[in-house]
Amino acid sequence: MENLKLYFMKNILLISLLFFGFFTQAQSPQLNVKGKDSSLVRLNQLKVAVKIVGNIAYTTTEMHFYNGTNRQMEAELMFPLPEGVSVSRYAIDINGKMREAVPVNKNKGKQVFEAVEHRRVDPGLLEKVEGNNFRTRIYPLMPGKERIVIIGYEQELSSFDATHLSYQMLSNYSGKLDVFELNVAVLGATAAPTIANDEGILALENQNQAYLTSIKRENYQLKDKLVITIPIRAEIQSVVAQSVNDQHYFYANTILDNPKILKKNPANIGLIWDVSLSYKNRNVKKELQLLAAYFNQLKNVSVTLYFAGYNFEKKNTYVIQNGDWSALKSVLENVVYDGGTRFSKIKLPVHDEYMFFTDGLSSLSSNLLTTTKKPIYTISSLGSSDYAFLNYNAIKTGGNFINLNQLKVEEAYDKLMYQSLKFLGIKENYLVTDLYPMTGTPVSGSFSVAGISLKSKNDVVLLFGYDEKPVLEKTIHIDATISVSGEISIEKLWAQKKIANLEIQYKTNADEIETLGKRYGIVTQNTSLIVLESLHDYIQYDIIPPAELRAEFDNVMKQQMASAQAKKFSNWENVASYYEQLKTWWDKNTKYNIPKPMPVPKNPKNRS
Repeated sequence: MENLKLYFMKNILLISLLFFGFFTQAQSPQLNVKGKDSSLVRLNQLKVAVKIVGNIAYTTTEMHFYNGTNRQMEAELMFPLPEGVSVSRYAIDINGKMREAVPVNKNKGKQVFEAVEHRRVDPGLLEKVEGNNFRTRIYPLMPGKERIVIIGYEQELSSFDATHLSYQMLSNYSGKLDVFELNVAVLGATAAPTIANDEGILALENQNQAYLTSIKRENYQLKDKLVITIPIRAEIQSVVAQSVNDQHYFYANTILDNPKILKKNPANIGLIWDVSLSYKNRNVKKELQLLAAYFNQLKNVSVTLYFAGYNFEKKNTYVIQNGDWSALKSVLENVVYDGGTRFSKIKLPVHDEYMFFTDGLSSLSSNLLTTTKKPIYTISSLGSSDYAFLNYNAIKTGGNFINLNQLKVEEAYDKLMYQSLKFLGIKENYLVTDLYPMTGTPVSGSFSVAGISLKSKNDVVLLFGYDEKPVLEKTIHIDATISVSGEISIEKLWAQKKIANLEIQYKTNADEIETLGKRYGIVTQNTSLIVLESLHDYIQYDIIPPAELRAEFDNVMKQQMASAQAKKFSNWENVASYYEQLKTWWDKNTKYNIPKPMPVPKNPKNRS
């Protein structure tokens, strides 16, 4: 815990829990209900718990869904999560008791869910769909009853500015809740944080360097913001480590204070604008603000506009002089969004650089772009985007992915104007392995890295540069002998970082991603979380159950195995017995007598 204390002591950590109504509709959880009277099925209770350890936030959301109709209903909950974040906990009530989910292959999960669902029992399935969006079906919702769903995830706090980090919770709900609860715990802080919402500053309780606060309201309309500020100090980087089977997993976070180096200004830009229906709810205002800042700095540049949707169309070329881009802006403000997307139709004419505003979802073709030696800046303002696609195409071309959900316009502008500082790996150290993010990843502000050390104590030098030559070094000190809070699993954080990097090239790494997802209970493109009603279901479909059923499951499986072995042994005994009978018959000295031919009857004489 001592290294966490050191991290908590230099700057102000700003954590913004941005609640319902702060984000656009498409970026927020959506409840879709099938059948008539769907409006009578609603979220009536919400209980949120946030625990902060260092720069890691653990969020657990408990949602109660009430069916106000007089018949059985079915609902689907769809929700996005920020870049690099995945669901690691899912539970649903079974016969009045919460049951934790277990990982399963995605296709198998669908097949089992549908088979069990037909029996009108209570399965639960949570899966990852397009982009970084997650979906769970809630069935059955009995008339006048509640169903409870719990979803949990870990999240790195992103950089707010040079001296702050931020945390955003994506949600949107306009109706009133019967019950709302919020519990916040900041662990390991050496000075009292300030926690405030629209009602004012909340009272804090200090329990052994854990600062706690809670809210409980009835018939409550959620407010827009909850802001937490924590005084922290960090002369050294935040490093935490845990030992697992002689391997020492570590996670480190550091602030990069590298000098900014302007890139060469482009003479012409290819501006690709996604006009598909899936990107309709983008934050156009913020995107236009970014373009305004960029063109104002460039002053004079030629911009060719392309629309990317069902087809790829060149619209016009605009010559911007003295930063005046009003003609182009007018076109972008009046775009009609409709139809699907076919990235296979995109052909990239020659430009100095490309700015691709998109959610990265190609609904009607593969999401592959033609190769180019010029940088592509992928830019998205929609929470339900395919972050892996956007990152991959930016990194491989030497561009940058600009996530306008997490970045302010000023920060996004820096990614366009300045050369990208890149993570170049570490100085030679044969006792460190499986380091993520991968070499070549663009970095800025707050940077975190996870890996495995083969020694419990190790000094690792991180390297950063603009090309292949390091210009910045940061040394982290790993010490796995120092205990960390039980609230944190460094091994799981490492696994999530590895999965996020492997998903950049999903098809190549699909098998490894599935293995990691199953091992650590993390939802991926090919791994889901499933809840079944009875022990019989887990046995029938050969799915290892949660801890509460594991002992009984293991006992039944042992009995089945013993029975199978006994049956197999019995079959071999029957074979042996038959063999002995056959051998006895074969060895028996039995004389074989050829039977005498039957006499041929004589034909009677004819009499006249």
